Formats: sequence, structure tokens, C-alpha cells
Amino acid sequence: MTINTTTTRVSYTGDGVTTAFAVPFSFFGVAELEVISRVISTGVETVLALTTNYTVSGGNGSTGTVTAVAAPSATVQLTIRRKTTRTQLVDYTPNDPFPAETHERALDRLTALVQEVGEESDRSLKYPKTDATGISTTLPSSVDRANKIAAYDATGAPAVFELATLGAIALPLAVAQGGTGATSAPNALTALGAEPAALNHGYLDQSQTWTVANR
Repeated sequence: MTINTTTTRVSYTGDGVTTAFAVPFSFFGVAELEVISRVISTGVETVLALTTNYTVSGGNGSTGTVTAVAAPSATVQLTIRRKTTRTQLVDYTPNDPFPAETHERALDRLTALVQEVGEESDRSLKYPKTDATGISTTLPSSVDRANKIAAYDATGAPAVFELATLGAIALPLAVAQGGTGATSAPNALTALGAEPAALNHGYLDQSQTWTVANR
């Protein structure tokens, strides 16, 4: 066989009726597919189990079909991805005729593995190709990362920073905590460029309005 496409995954949205989903790329064993159910609204993912949640037909170097035991609802997205076992079991016997089909199958599996690693790499975070090659890509240790914010230092290398520790803030906020630096309501309004409306017997006088300056 040949592998003439780089596609390694396909996604479908359920409709509560459909159970058969085409696998448009070649794969090998029925266990060399990974089927993931994703709740569209929350993004929660569940890796489904072969036989328990779905069955597979086809494969063996060809395309195939994944059939769900229960039809996924319209709230679920089903992703099918090839996940070739990372082993090499071809063993050539000295002086035997060249096993062309077996050899080609081994090359196909290697190509499939390269495609799958490439697909995962394409979804990873990367530095631009034009960045300096000397920038560290190693994260600080788990001890240094614990309870800290991921960031970058002055060279663009990964770094961590301490989280600010804040006490509980009582509500409602006092005027002085409103960000204006004022210690009274009138001064806060002045700092905001606003004019207070007049109160008439405890009710807002509709004849006056608040005006806030553009900033």
C-alpha cells in the first residue's frame, strides 16, 4: 500500500441518531485508533473504550468505520485519530527472497508514526523559527513552578513569578479603595470628573444628571 494523505484525524458532531462514522485515512489494527468524546459546551474529554463504547471495521492498511454502541448526542463531538503502536516487529530472514510486501508495510507504519508525531507537534507551543537558537525551552522545576505564574524573563526564556497574596476584601468597597485616591465621596466624584445629581427628599432629582468626562 501507499500513504498518500497526511490526514491522521477526523471529527464529527453527534445528532443522537448516527452511530457509524467513517475513518477516511488508512490505519492498521483496530486498536490503533483513539476515539475521544468531547462535550462541546464544556470541552470535557473522555477517551472511549474499544468494544465497550465502539467497534471498528476496516483497517489493515485501508480506511474503515467506527461504530458507536450508542449514538452521540448533538452536544458531543467525536474525534477519531490514528494512534499507531510505536513498535517495529519486522524481522528479515537471511538468504530468503526479499519480502517486498512486508517491507512496504514496515515503511507505511513508519510514515504513519511520523505523521502522527507531526500532527501533535503542530498543536504544540513553539518559539518562532527566527528566534535565537540559544533561548532555553526548559521549564523551571515542578518545585519552582508550584503556586506561581508562568511567564518569560528578559531574554524570552520561560520563568515563573510569585502570586500576589491578597486578603479578603469587604463589600461594599470604601471610597478610599475605589482607585481614585480620594477619601470622601465628593472628592472621588471630582477625581472621576463626575457631577453628582441632587437628591430631593431622598429621591433623585430628574432635573439634574451625572456628567462624566471622557478619558
